[in-house]
Amino acid sequence: MEMTEHIYQQLDPDGVNRPSLDKHEETDTGPWKRAAVCLGLLCALLLSAIALLSFRMMETKQLQTSYKEKLQMQSGYDNMTIEYQQLQVTYNNLKTENSQLQTSYSNLSRDNSQLQDNYNNLNREKSQLQTSYNNLNKEKYQLETSYNNLNREKSQLETSYNNLTKEKSQLQDKFHTMAAEKDKLQERLCNLSECPELVVSFHT
Repeated sequence: MEMTEHIYQQLDPDGVNRPSLDKHEETDTGPWKRAAVCLGLLCALLLSAIALLSFRMMETKQLQTSYKEKLQMQSGYDNMTIEYQQLQVTYNNLKTENSQLQTSYSNLSRDNSQLQDNYNNLNREKSQLQTSYNNLNKEKYQLETSYNNLNREKSQLETSYNNLTKEKSQLQDKFHTMAAEKDKLQERLCNLSECPELVVSFHT
């Protein structure tokens, strides 16, 4: 403090200490300098606050953008998950339908095989009946020949003829029964949508 006063003091020729004009000027400009320094500090603080606020706003904007992108990605993932589940359900349904169709096809194949076996059996029985019928015709011819040649055995031959006629009638009834069964099988085959081809097979 003494050194400062010494600087701003000036001696006159008489040896009396007097305040100099420089000290007066320094006293007048001191508050303005301090105010300027404070104002500069406030400006610096304000600029720092503005920069920090701008950085925070940019960071918040980036966070909002990232959050929106995350929401969009989450929504896309949820949509893809729903589509995947729907595709899985569709695949399971198709797999079930395929299994059902395979089962139906196997059942139809088995039924077709059974009908084919029945058809073969009917053809075989028809052939046997035709052979029996031919044999009966042959026997009838032989009986008629024997009847003409053997008048003495006429009564016996007539009895035999009547018996053969009865057997023929029974065979005819059996034949009609088999024909009715054949018609029923034909109707069943028509219901299986294979009627035209199998009708031709039955007639042949």
